[in-house]
Amino acid sequence: MKTSIYLISFVITLCLLLIISDLFIINKNSIKNQVIFENNKALNIELAKTSNEWETGLMFRKSLDENNGMLFISDHEEIRNFWMKNTLIPLDIIFIDKNFNIVNIIQNTQPCTKEPCQIYSSLKPVQYVIETNAGFADKNNIKIGQKIEISKSNIL
Repeated sequence: MKTSIYLISFVITLCLLLIISDLFIINKNSIKNQVIFENNKALNIELAKTSNEWETGLMFRKSLDENNGMLFISDHEEIRNFWMKNTLIPLDIIFIDKNFNIVNIIQNTQPCTKEPCQIYSSLKPVQYVIETNAGFADKNNIKIGQKIEISKSNIL
């Protein structure tokens, strides 16, 4: 009798632990990657870490939800060059150094309709680049010299 009570208690405890751990995992995964600008404006971001992700970027997207974008992450600073080949929507490109300072912004880059495509370059070496909908920087008062924060620590 005592053994069966212990066994039932054990099974119930185990089930509760599994339920709680599942809830934690769901909540952890539902946290969005975000860049937070100095004015507390948040931008939901997809990540581009690999060379393939860098090459593809936001190509072939017919739209991008408001307050969304892509964060390109490198392990070092250098002059970065972007183009709009196969990009279907106009974008703002925000260049960020290793200290998370915005060093330049190129606004309203247009899709490339014929080659050679225009190259958009950082003015200084940068480690991070954000692409987002054209007009985002102006609408949200994003300026050169402002700092950004990245909300999910496992991004970098």
